Amino acid sequence: MDRNSPHYRSEREAWGFVTFFSVLFLGQIVFIVLAAGGPAWGWSIPTRWWTGASVMALFIIARLLRWKRKARRLLGKEEDLQWAMRERMDEVRKAIDRSGQVLHDLRLYMDEQKHAADVLLERAERQRRLLEVDKDQAQVIRQILIEESVQNMRTGRRREWMFFALGMAASIPIGVLINLYVP
Repeated sequence: MDRNSPHYRSEREAWGFVTFFSVLFLGQIVFIVLAAGGPAWGWSIPTRWWTGASVMALFIIARLLRWKRKARRLLGKEEDLQWAMRERMDEVRKAIDRSGQVLHDLRLYMDEQKHAADVLLERAERQRRLLEVDKDQAQVIRQILIEESVQNMRTGRRREWMFFALGMAASIPIGVLINLYVP
């Protein structure tokens, strides 16, 4: 049986009461013997009576003080136990609050991951559609791009020759004007 179980403690307390009352009974017998001892011991009746009463009173006072000390100790333990339980409950409450915050953060993280996965799936679908374009269409698109780049090159060359010609055409009159005004 566990020493801290309520049954064990109540059994110990019961034996404590039995012991107390047994000693109290024996003390009363001692008191009666002292009171009835008479002149054989050389004590007078009041002396014997006061001696027996003193022994009984000391025994009762000692037992009461022990019970009081035990009660204080148990109350202290009970208060310590209540304090410890309050502390543990506070820790549990804080842990629950922290776990709630962690769950909230985890939910946000999972939503972000789901959004990222959706974006990746959308991109993969777009890439798949692009790969489905058959080779003939890809060749036609390539041909169109080459023709456009050739046309852009021709247009660029024409523009360059035009600017060259305009520069030559503008430089001759400017040169003549400079020769006329500068001696």
